Amino acid sequence: MTQKTDTRRHIQVLPSDLRNQIAAGEVVERPASVVKELVENSIDAGATHVDITIEEGGQTLIQVRDNGYGIPQDELEMAVTRHATSKVASLEELMNIGSYGFRGEALPSIASVSTFTITSAPAPEVENTPADAFFISVEHGNITNQGPAALHQGTVVEIRDLFANIPARLKFLKTKNTETKRCQEMLSRLALARPDVGFTFTNNGREVWRFPKNQTLRDRLATLWPPAITESLLPLDHTRDGYIVNGLTGHPQKAQPRADRMLFWVNGRSVNDRLLMRAVRDGYKGRLLSKEYPQVALFLTMQPELVDANVHPAKNEVRFQDENSVYLAVRKGVERALDDLTVLEQVEAGTDPFAIPSAKQAPAATQASMNLSSTPPKPAGFWGAADADNVINSNPNTKATGYETEVVHTMHSPVSQVSEEEEVNDVSINFTPSTVRQTDPYAPVLEMNEPLAAVSEQGDLSLTPPIQLYEEEVHAVGMQAPSAAEDYETQNIYPESAAENKSVTIGDLTYLGQLANTYLIIRQRNHKLVLLDQHAVHERILFERIKRDASQGHSQLLALPINLALHPSEAHRLQEMWGDLEKIGFSLATAGEAAVRVKGIPNALETAEAKEFLREILSGQISSMEDLWAMMSCKSAIKAGQKLTSDEAAGLIAQWLTTPDRTYCPHGRPAVIQFSIDDLEKMFKRKG
Repeated sequence: MTQKTDTRRHIQVLPSDLRNQIAAGEVVERPASVVKELVENSIDAGATHVDITIEEGGQTLIQVRDNGYGIPQDELEMAVTRHATSKVASLEELMNIGSYGFRGEALPSIASVSTFTITSAPAPEVENTPADAFFISVEHGNITNQGPAALHQGTVVEIRDLFANIPARLKFLKTKNTETKRCQEMLSRLALARPDVGFTFTNNGREVWRFPKNQTLRDRLATLWPPAITESLLPLDHTRDGYIVNGLTGHPQKAQPRADRMLFWVNGRSVNDRLLMRAVRDGYKGRLLSKEYPQVALFLTMQPELVDANVHPAKNEVRFQDENSVYLAVRKGVERALDDLTVLEQVEAGTDPFAIPSAKQAPAATQASMNLSSTPPKPAGFWGAADADNVINSNPNTKATGYETEVVHTMHSPVSQVSEEEEVNDVSINFTPSTVRQTDPYAPVLEMNEPLAAVSEQGDLSLTPPIQLYEEEVHAVGMQAPSAAEDYETQNIYPESAAENKSVTIGDLTYLGQLANTYLIIRQRNHKLVLLDQHAVHERILFERIKRDASQGHSQLLALPINLALHPSEAHRLQEMWGDLEKIGFSLATAGEAAVRVKGIPNALETAEAKEFLREILSGQISSMEDLWAMMSCKSAIKAGQKLTSDEAAGLIAQWLTTPDRTYCPHGRPAVIQFSIDDLEKMFKRKG
């Protein structure tokens, strides 16, 4: 707590060293801040190649060498003086700033908290005339030495012992590895913004990466991000009201649970901006789950007078004059890229997105969709514990063997305005395998040719055709788009065969049929209509089973181990996830710095699935054990568009009723929606 003093303090000019250290507190936050300021100066000086070297996370040494214009001898001392710059000379130039730096505080601020040396040789004014190189040394803000030097052209800045004179500052630095990573991330953003400039980054004597000049943005990202991400990036190219949006954005199926690969530049300057992030995420609306983030490298270009870059000392924030126009330009640009992807995928799949099947085509399409030989095989371990016993008896009078249990199932209706007798919020289902029975084979099958209601993330009801539900599931889970035959089938429920045209009862639930080979239609007594998403239901079942068994680490050894070559970013990610992977059943061994040997895989996965699963883990699409379990369950679960017999559907429902947290899939999507009679009467305008 600050002590109160009665002594009046007089106003006075701060000493120069204190002024510099205060400025350093704003500009020089950590080693990465130093690297940013020095490299931006090199780019502003017209450099076509920049070499960056650090040691011990930048605390011991930071060196930046470029081949730019250089600084004349008579201006070198002024370069380490506060508020001296060559980049802006008037207010008009400040409002139309085109350079990275313009405050004139970076070099003196850095020099005040380190041992600082700058050596520069200006470009010759006359061809073949050698330039005179000169150096100046500064220690903690005081010039200690200067004189001639040996350098052909450009500038070399060397920083040693950063924050040595401010021990309190050193306490707030992270570990050396963390500070190194932040330097690398900062450099990556600068390198992505200027693919015309070559860069090399060296850490503790080892070259981390090298970017040749005149690369493409995709080539540079391929050095930083895993192939699983960069190979599926979509081009951005959109102009609206004078705002130009370009770059690359990620495939919806490659989304990840963190926003660390959402990169933005405004007029070439790397920024952190919530408006741009929101515009991009809104562009993916309906294609991503609420906790997923796409990868994006987005460049926004506009008239300089429409953006204020002078709102933060580190220049990593901006203020837009017209935020609404910026938002619309970015969101529409992302939506256009994703729409182009949808059309391309439909063309590659051989389906015309604008075609409507004719009545003559419908019967053939129906027969094709009912052909059981074309039904995809069920995943390994499809029924789990239910495999041991028949869920449905062929003879209704024969009691099923196996476990006998009473299941209490609570469903929460999205609309609760119903009578107390209907027990919407607490529905008890007394279920044992012996209560599963076949009912009247001539019971009517529910026809669904009218729109049903979908549940939004907030639980609100909105009228949405079933085909839109299916398309949303396609984008969110990563299924294939439906064929023309499947499009036709979404409008109808077809009996599997004459023998199978039966309702099946599980407790007080009656299974009526399957819609679009994706949604299970159920009647609960005569009070509710219930819809289950078969993929989400099976995902939740498998997730809980994997979660329960994860600590046991069940693994199947491979006769022939798999050798996987690793991208540098994947190798780093593998070290972070190694322990978690072993817990869920992977047996791994190192095979050099750029490869891993897989000797065993989890029981729930086939070999090909395990390889794909590992690639997605190492690409950064998951970040926790629960994400691992969710991905494994998603890989193993039945898919949308997969036909189920009545027995299989009943078995799936039976297992789902015994599963905790059954109303949502592991990713947070609803697995069940239901409608009371009151809800249906309101939708059909029978009630107000």
